[in-house]
Amino acid sequence: MCDECDAIWLEPDLTTAHHYPDVENAKCPVCLDALWGSNSRWADRDDLTRLQWDLAINPALDTTEG
Repeated sequence: MCDECDAIWLEPDLTTAHHYPDVENAKCPVCLDALWGSNSRWADRDDLTRLQWDLAINPALDTTEG
């Protein structure tokens, strides 16, 4: 999910189709669980590597390192 526009991609290719959740009731497009529930969190680097999303990261935008 893009932290700026809330677009959701279902695979690690940003040129594929994306979804925008309902702002009033945001749900996962796969399992339909609430996106902002008590079990939600942002992915960490290990998650991104395991799910093969690490290549979609622009390291120049990473403000947590350096």
